[in-house]
Amino acid sequence: MARLFKTRIKTVPKVGNIYWCSLPPEDVVHLPEFWKRRPVVVISRKNNLVGKVVVLPLSTSERNRTYPHSVEASSSLLARMQTQVGWIVCDHPMTVATSRLDYFGKTPLRMDKSELDRVLGLFHSLMAGGSGS
Repeated sequence: MARLFKTRIKTVPKVGNIYWCSLPPEDVVHLPEFWKRRPVVVISRKNNLVGKVVVLPLSTSERNRTYPHSVEASSSLLARMQTQVGWIVCDHPMTVATSRLDYFGKTPLRMDKSELDRVLGLFHSLMAGGSGS
């Protein structure tokens, strides 16, 4: 039976906010689904504090360096996330419960507008049937 989980975040997620997302463990996902706790970027509008959001996952896998459907995160964003490498995987939107989200610190991280525009541009191109390149 499905059950509700308490939401850890205290503010409504906005487009461009970055959170930790607790996805299911590796042993219960079906490849190529993403798993484990990982950063995500919110891409849905008109979100609620309790409900669902559409997100794009971030990955540290070096395969994404040459993957045309990912955008390398800026050095300033990576520094705020306290990691060395990371790519936003734009062809893998996921709908997740807001109860899966948590802050990096006391508030959500936010992408710079120019970086968010690149991510959303590639995402929209891919979802509209474009090649993304």
